[in-house]
Amino acid sequence: MTRGRGKKTPAPPPLSSVITGDGFDNPDDLSRQELQALSITSLPDLPSLLTRSGWTAGAMGAVSLTLSPDNSRVLHGSFSMVGELCQNKKFNANLFWPVETPTSLYVSLTDLSVFVFPNGSMTSNPLPSSAFEYSFSQNRVDLQEADLEEQGFSDFSIRAYVTPIEEFWVKCVLTLSPNPIESNTRLQSDPRYPGIKLHGFQFGLAPAYSSPPVNRSWGCPILPAIFPGTPWTDDCAMPSGMLLRVAMASVLRSSLHPEAKRSLPSYTPRCAELLTKGETALTATAPSLCWPLPSSLPPISIVTPGWFMTTYFSSACQFSCYL
Repeated sequence: MTRGRGKKTPAPPPLSSVITGDGFDNPDDLSRQELQALSITSLPDLPSLLTRSGWTAGAMGAVSLTLSPDNSRVLHGSFSMVGELCQNKKFNANLFWPVETPTSLYVSLTDLSVFVFPNGSMTSNPLPSSAFEYSFSQNRVDLQEADLEEQGFSDFSIRAYVTPIEEFWVKCVLTLSPNPIESNTRLQSDPRYPGIKLHGFQFGLAPAYSSPPVNRSWGCPILPAIFPGTPWTDDCAMPSGMLLRVAMASVLRSSLHPEAKRSLPSYTPRCAELLTKGETALTATAPSLCWPLPSSLPPISIVTPGWFMTTYFSSACQFSCYL
């Protein structure tokens, strides 16, 4: 019997590999004293917590968890970056703007906490260029505001896409969006919106389980910063270690592979397509590596799971990372 030439079935997306390591061994609860030592009152307190665990001001990432008013549950989790990435790092501006004269873009990102990661996501909101220092130069001469307007340079934004790659390490891709299209403003807030790749780098996660203030295994390579709902007293409730690990996993599993174009010639037609077709033309791709789920799930789920996981793969997940 011959096989007819039917319509080809699309190949399934590649499966994501799960990160493994000794840091996921020996699951345990955290004590009241350990939870108190991990507690902070606001995000500006995060560097102080990381400093006690050995952080020395370079780029670093951390997960924070907000507890319920009685401290028994996790309401939501969030990701943050801190530290310095670069000062006056040079990029080829001709990749991002349609100018004929060779032009350099210099960017300083001395405080990564300016990136905001919403809704338990590992993808930041667009960061406007007004939030950091930058300059343009031609023939080693800085361009003034009048020169920039005359040559068609505009305000721009950058976005951070963070993905775990090992127990204590993540990679980050920064994309740049030039010449924003006003009618696409709503779409540009969507993390699936394309950008042009600006930079890629790797940095660590902290605090590590083997560092202060815990110094022991508890079933997760890193420890969370805790926003308690009430002061830690001898008779207040405590969240189980499982609840904490599930909440951290929901954040660390929310990574999105960016649609990062190489330069303006491939970015411009894609934006034009989105202007015509709208949100239905946006696509979401899972990364090749993902953070593992804890070995078993608790009967009480957290309130806000990972944004990417719930928004795009809750109904019919095809990526093993998000099952």
